[in-house]
Amino acid sequence: MKFSEQKRAAAVISNRYYNARLGFTVAFPSDWKVVTRASSVLAGPNRDNTVLRMSVKRADATVPPEDFARNALALRDARDSEAFGAPDFQAWTAREPAGSGKPERRVGVIYFGPNAYVFEGRTGNAALAPFYDSMFLSSMRSFRPMSGADRDEVLGIKLHYLRAPEGTTFSKLAETSPVSPYAEEQLRLVNGYYPNGEPETGAWIKVFR
Repeated sequence: MKFSEQKRAAAVISNRYYNARLGFTVAFPSDWKVVTRASSVLAGPNRDNTVLRMSVKRADATVPPEDFARNALALRDARDSEAFGAPDFQAWTAREPAGSGKPERRVGVIYFGPNAYVFEGRTGNAALAPFYDSMFLSSMRSFRPMSGADRDEVLGIKLHYLRAPEGTTFSKLAETSPVSPYAEEQLRLVNGYYPNGEPETGAWIKVFR
């Protein structure tokens, strides 16, 4: 059900981030929380002090992504580096081992259009660092230009029905809602819970996507 015809500049749908203005999309693991900010996107599993940050900067066409990454991220000892990409963009990634009291980092830079998309992933759980590194790398590799079908995804806001998982609250649902402002209040209104109350586990509720 279409809720709004207003085009969104950016949206997170099924943990894939779409930016219609800049023309790209990137996916994150399905169980991670994704938070969007003015010039960055943060994603992580809400445990192990683990986060992948993607920020946007102006690309420097005079240097390759590797050199841009070394300068922007102050790399000291990049290892396991590799270039990847497609006809539409250039990309480079590497792993920087832990040292000087700092955890291991997965870093990367993607040149797409006039911008450089800078990735930096860290975890506080050294034992699971290889596992999280594979997640960071998978997200970077999911970067691609938006297609026509992708653009349809971010045209308008739709109402979807789902069964409320255990622990569901409208304030939690509002954190990832594309509706603003007053996301929590609007969720309560369309579900008949205004001004208070929370859905029972397994109840059918409406959410905005």
